[in-house]
Amino acid sequence: MSPVGSTPTGFPYQTQQPNSYNTVADLDPYSGLSNASFSNTQSQLPSQPQYSAPASQPQTQHGDHPRMFVQKFKTELEQWDAAAWKQVMLRIADLRSAWEVRKRDLNGALEGARFNGWTPGEMQQCQAMIKEAGDNVDTCHASEFQLKEVLSGYRHSTDPASKHRVRDALNAGLRSLPEYPSPL
Repeated sequence: MSPVGSTPTGFPYQTQQPNSYNTVADLDPYSGLSNASFSNTQSQLPSQPQYSAPASQPQTQHGDHPRMFVQKFKTELEQWDAAAWKQVMLRIADLRSAWEVRKRDLNGALEGARFNGWTPGEMQQCQAMIKEAGDNVDTCHASEFQLKEVLSGYRHSTDPASKHRVRDALNAGLRSLPEYPSPL
């Protein structure tokens, strides 16, 4: 132990030297390679459709609604493109998640209502909104289930009448999907 007035032991204080790196490219060991060596490999990659909305389309914070996605990528979905089907399922799951968050937030607000001086009318309105959010979560679950059934069974069906029934059920499920919840 060192006495209180003495200098501390260990490594002496060192000042940091400023580095001469200005950009991330300065740190990249491969930045000196030309792109010409990679041009042959890039042209051989198969082109994949991009499953994001064009910049001109208005988007919510969640992205395209599943119905809009189905309209935009109908041909890919009809060709059983696995990536397109996965995107539809993810978009429905995102919609369901948004409604679950809304329901959770409303439940939290209702719990705090007794401390915030809400009127009975406001509490009833909040309860109705919670019920609507729960119904929308259930609708999203049903649509997810329908799409999974379509994905697993529809393409194996050879009967035109059963294909027509499945397509009608799928369209009904997509039409019944709620919009994204508006901000509170």
